[in-house]
Amino acid sequence: MLKISSGMYEKCASDKAPQKLIMHLNCAVHYIVDGEGWFNGKKLGKGDGFVTRKNDFVNYFPDRENPWTYVWFRLEGEDTEELFIKSGIPQKSEAFTVRDVERIEKTALALFGLNKPYEPKNVTESEGIAKIMLALNCEVDSENERDYAQNAKQFIDGNFHKRITVEDVASHVNVERKYLRVLFVKKYGLSTMDYIMKKRMDRAKELLQKTSAPISDVALSVGYDDALGFSRIFKKYVGTSPKVYRNTQIHLPNL
Repeated sequence: MLKISSGMYEKCASDKAPQKLIMHLNCAVHYIVDGEGWFNGKKLGKGDGFVTRKNDFVNYFPDRENPWTYVWFRLEGEDTEELFIKSGIPQKSEAFTVRDVERIEKTALALFGLNKPYEPKNVTESEGIAKIMLALNCEVDSENERDYAQNAKQFIDGNFHKRITVEDVASHVNVERKYLRVLFVKKYGLSTMDYIMKKRMDRAKELLQKTSAPISDVALSVGYDDALGFSRIFKKYVGTSPKVYRNTQIHLPNL
């Protein structure tokens, strides 16, 4: 579960020393609500944000003429949670777009106060505030929002025999790959990649049982150019090689 360990609504002074270091904290998110500054050589302003990640080198400081004011908070826990992914915050130290800066500013002032370090009093508060600060940057849900998982499944069902990847599926339904995985697992009980593999292996088993097609042709029919590579994957998934699987099947006559 994601938790917030500290935070602040901070109005930076123009002479604030640059932060130029390798981060040792898990994750720190910054929403810029006013002014300007520099992050890793890129100038940012109101409506931008940036995230710093553990073991990444970062360099950021306020503009001398128009120093930025930002809301920052530090997070602990796994960043694969659905809310984190929906917030649009990158998985590495880089800039991103803040979706509702006025709402974030108003909420942060109420929660943190101006230039006052904030620390949660207990785990429940820590988890709750983390959810609020992330949810503020999530896209507004549409009443007619598509069912991404269902659309992804339909795309896979019609294209698993091609050399499609998880990235292809995510691009087709126009959603971030990790977020799609969360939705797919929630709806179907397995990941997008696992579903692609299931469709391919189920079809391969059917072809091995019902036809005498060469294994190389079976491989091509389920999206693999290399018969040897297909055989390795098939054995890993099914527990036996395609040849042995075919030889152990009982072929019943058509009635």
